[in-house]
This record gives sequence, structure tokens and C-alpha cells, in this order.
Amino acid sequence: MRKSMATVIFLLISHINIANAELSEDISNIRIEMLSSPYETIKKCSEAGEKSCQIKLALNSMEGNSRLKDRSGEIDYKKAEHWLITLTGQSPTARLLLGRIRIQQGKTKEAKALISSSGTENFSPALDHLISPIDRIYIGEDKEQQETQSLKWELKAFMLRKDPDIAYYIAAHFITPPYKDCAAAKLWFARATEGHNANINAQQLLGEQYETGDCMPQDYVMAYMMYDLGGTAVAEQKHALAEKMTPEQINEGTLRSYQWQEQNHSYRVGYGVGNSYDIHWNIH
Repeated sequence: MRKSMATVIFLLISHINIANAELSEDISNIRIEMLSSPYETIKKCSEAGEKSCQIKLALNSMEGNSRLKDRSGEIDYKKAEHWLITLTGQSPTARLLLGRIRIQQGKTKEAKALISSSGTENFSPALDHLISPIDRIYIGEDKEQQETQSLKWELKAFMLRKDPDIAYYIAAHFITPPYKDCAAAKLWFARATEGHNANINAQQLLGEQYETGDCMPQDYVMAYMMYDLGGTAVAEQKHALAEKMTPEQINEGTLRSYQWQEQNHSYRVGYGVGNSYDIHWNIH
């Protein structure tokens, strides 16, 4: 039997070796270290070839926020480039940061190559750039290019992080042509909506699928449950659906929502904002 495109892509991505992907360190920790680091100390270890110091100098020059003790707050991309260019062959962090500079300079082709190279090494912050529709515009991709490339990066990012937010993006791909694959969508909706970290946008979208009967069997009770979990964000859709339901169906949908919240210790009263990415960085 012919495998679906979703299955083929997933099998390919799942065989990527991510065992050596280093644990990420929140960039805020790096910035805290920079606040207590005199410039001359960091400059000296940078000149001695210490990679982490070179990244700190570059980041400080890029952000122009006086992170390093006793330094001015002016943005200086040339200084940042000085350190990053020497590291691009060995550091995905450097390639990502240099890619961000190239975006600011309007050099989108080079930016895309640098950030994509960093993402290929399973560098989580680079993957965040590559799955963001806005950031993909910044690296010069049109809508068609985004559609053909983003799914690959989303699958790779999920294999690395098992993030429900990323599973939501993948599920959305598989309910939309040319990637429409309802069997795959069902798999990814399950990953996006399970547990206390379930993505609220995925719950809303899954509710729509149950309401319309598109990629899910039409089921008003399940649709109502998902809308109820969406809180105020989907209140109008829930009320509109209720007009088509019996009181018994509404009660059942509400009960299922309550049971889900109890089981997952995730209470959705007024829960109207989607989960945000927990972006981690690591200097390597």
C-alpha cells in the first residue's frame, strides 16, 4: 500500500540523529553573565579564542544594550560580524546571529543560507526562525516557498522538542491543500491537544474540524468541548454552535471539557491566549 506523504516525511525526519543535540541554555542566563562581565575581560578571552566570549561580544554589539559592564549601548553590526564570521564554520549560534544581521542588511539570500544551515544542526532557536511565517518573509520567501519549506522544519523541530505548539502548526498543514492528509492531521492534533500544555489554537481548530466534519467525523459534542476549552477566545463560535445542539448535547460537551481540565490539571476559565514559545539558546 502506498504510504501517504505525511508518513514518508515523518519517517525521514525521525531517522535524523538528534542524540547529540545539546541542551539549550536560556539566552537570559547569557545576558545575566554579560552584565557582570567587564568588557576587557571578555575581549581578552575572545582574543584568546574562547568561543563563548566571542559570542557574547557579538551579541552585545548586535543589541546595543550595554549588556557588558562599562560599555556603550550603540548597535555596531561591523564589530559583531568581526567575531561571528570567524565562527560560522563551527558554531550554529554564530550562523544564526550572523543571519539575523544579514536580515537587517537586506541580504535575504545569505540570511536564509546561514539560518537554514544552523537549523540543519538541530539548533532550536534557528528552527524557531524557520517555522515562523513572519521570519520566513524576512528571509525572502514568498507564500509558495513558505508552504513547501516550513513543514520540513516544523517536523524537524518537533522531533527535537516534542512541543505541542509545533504540533499545531503541523496539524494545520495537513488539513490544507496541497498537503491535506486527514489521517496525518488526526495524529498531529492528538499531539497538539494532549496534556496541560495543550495548544489552545489547536483545540480551536480541532473544534472547527469536528463542527464541519472536514478532517474529523462531524461531532457537535466534541466540537463544543474543544470550543469550551478555548475559553473566551472562541466564545462566539461556541455560542453559534450551541444554536444547532440539543440541551443534552451541550451538557455532554461541557462535562467532557470539565473532565479534561480535571484530568490534565489545566483550567481554562477565560483562557484566551495561545501558548508562547519557550525559546532557549545555547552557545555552541
